[in-house]
Amino acid sequence: MKRHAGLVLALCLLASPAFAGGDVCILNGASPLVLSKPKLPKARASTPLHGFLDIANTPPVHGTFTRGTTGTLVAGFSYHLADGVACFAHVTIDETFDGSGKARCTNAPTDEITLVWTRIDC
Repeated sequence: MKRHAGLVLALCLLASPAFAGGDVCILNGASPLVLSKPKLPKARASTPLHGFLDIANTPPVHGTFTRGTTGTLVAGFSYHLADGVACFAHVTIDETFDGSGKARCTNAPTDEITLVWTRIDC
């Protein structure tokens, strides 16, 4: 019986996006974002966010996942577009990486871009 309980626990942990260990793909408008092996933090902690936009000639995405004392998860990150425009974003997410937020870019610093994340299959 103990052996089965351990197997069930292991399968549950592997099914969780925070423990799966693989890449996570996010649809943000028309631009897929691939997060490289993301790990969601525990309360009052942060973990690195690394990935790339699936757009030709764009550099990697870098940032941080942060979980506050209330349990709210936020992804804060920067990215660059092919024409050299730098963007800075924050997205409030849930455990499945779905969420919404805002970004600002250097080509129009007073304009906010609405971001909506939906997890998709890679």
